[in-house]
Amino acid sequence: MIHYITVADDAYVLRALTLFLSMDSRERSDFTLYYTGTSRYLDSLPPQFAGLSVKYVRELITDKELERITNRSNSEFHWALKPIIVASLMGQVSTNDWIIYLDSDMFSFAALGPLLLSLDSAAHVFLCPHFPKDSYFSSFILRVGFYNAGVVGFRKSDLGKEAVQWWRDRCVESTSANPLGNIYADQKYLEELGARFSGVFENTCLGINAAPWNIDANSVEVIDGELVCHGKRLYLYHMQGFKIYSRRTFWAYSGPLKYEEPMKSLVYKSYAESLSRTYSLMLQHGVRLRFDRLSKNDFLRYFFRWLSGKSNLLRL
Repeated sequence: MIHYITVADDAYVLRALTLFLSMDSRERSDFTLYYTGTSRYLDSLPPQFAGLSVKYVRELITDKELERITNRSNSEFHWALKPIIVASLMGQVSTNDWIIYLDSDMFSFAALGPLLLSLDSAAHVFLCPHFPKDSYFSSFILRVGFYNAGVVGFRKSDLGKEAVQWWRDRCVESTSANPLGNIYADQKYLEELGARFSGVFENTCLGINAAPWNIDANSVEVIDGELVCHGKRLYLYHMQGFKIYSRRTFWAYSGPLKYEEPMKSLVYKSYAESLSRTYSLMLQHGVRLRFDRLSKNDFLRYFFRWLSGKSNLLRL
């Protein structure tokens, strides 16, 4: 069995709920949202979220663990939580089950479960390389890590438990956002984990954890009703840099690239429409979720990009 988990605060709950709906429509799997906020509005959700389990992080982790990570920045705090949660889940799932962590800004285009369940029994850890598509993105890899921590999986086995416990211990020590040696967030440690432990399966499918750093805009197409990128089926797209400014206003990617068709419609517009539907569902339920804050600096940057013909604005 596969147990999917994600972690979100109030700023990312809309993304996390949208991720769940995108996956639930394709595969009925165990899915848990670990919420780091203090509000209780997730206690009661619309019926469309019947398959979603919500856990409150501050009721789960120990005071000792919380004390060691609570004074970090918001990002560093959430990076540290990931392996803590995965390690704690090892005692709750059945032997040989997979625990798959997904960043909340993922979006599903195809059922991932059958592919994961087909992994060789010798696989105990699932890691995804960044697969940088050009020299610009390659320049970051030495600092931030060969693997991306947006999709990480551990099987409940002796090897899986040992590996995630090692990762947890490293992240409790530090999840610094400033790259230094073998430390960056929760991510750089995965390089050493991959070399230290046997049973590590390195993903080779670009359609899992596809992202701005590894997919070209003109590489996406529909073949036989399935969305593919670079000829591979698209399972999960990592919406890194995607900004939500209202129910109908979005900035597809805040990085230096402009996304043209067909990527803009097939991937980013599909995601924006799903976010809008999720927001409307929660609003009808009496909950108004947060949008991203548009800072003055971001506004000016987007404005000059628009003037230069490099706008990633999406309006529904």
